[in-house]
Amino acid sequence: MNRAVPAVAALALLTGCAPAPRAVVSPVADQARVGLTEWQIAVAPPAALPGQITLNVTNAGSTAHDLRVDGAIEPASVPVLEPGQTATLTVQAKPGGDLRLWCGVPGHRQAGMDAMVQVTEGAGT
Repeated sequence: MNRAVPAVAALALLTGCAPAPRAVVSPVADQARVGLTEWQIAVAPPAALPGQITLNVTNAGSTAHDLRVDGAIEPASVPVLEPGQTATLTVQAKPGGDLRLWCGVPGHRQAGMDAMVQVTEGAGT
C-alpha cells in the first residue's frame, strides 16, 4: 500500500481544503495538530517551544489508534481513539529536547507510526 495517500489525507484533514492565507506562520508553536492514520503520524508544525504544549489529536485513519509521548517532563498518552475521534493532550516539553510521538497499539509503531517534534527556543520565529 502506498503510504503517501494516508499522509496526504491526514495533512488535508489537519490543514483543511481551503486555500491557505498568505500570512507567515511560525514553524515553532505551543500547540500542534496531530493526525493519526495508517501507518503514520502527521504533526503540524513539527517544532514546538519549551514548556507547555497542547497536542490536538485526531484519528483520521480507518482503525483505532492511541498516542504516546516520550521526552516530556512526564510521559503522557491519549487512550485509544476510534476513527474520527479527537482528544487534547497537554505536555511539558524540556528545553533542548525532542518529543517522540508514537502509537502504542500492537504493531502500529513498527509499521511506521512514530514521529518527532523538535523542541527549540524559537528559531525561525
